Amino acid sequence: MMPQETKAEQARRIINKRQPLGLFYLHNDVLDVWVAIDNSNGKALTEQFKTKQAAIDWLSFEVKNA
Repeated sequence: MMPQETKAEQARRIINKRQPLGLFYLHNDVLDVWVAIDNSNGKALTEQFKTKQAAIDWLSFEVKNA
């Protein structure tokens, strides 16, 4: 499962409705952080990172160790 870049509106739907399943990331311009969303199992785990690569790395690590 490859992480996909998403927009804020879609990210809110993923977090609130737990759909669609998958791995997502986006840049929050207000906070200047990258947000990773692991919704591979419908739990919508989120973390914030300073870089895009760190967000993608976290998503990849979460899937490998699930």
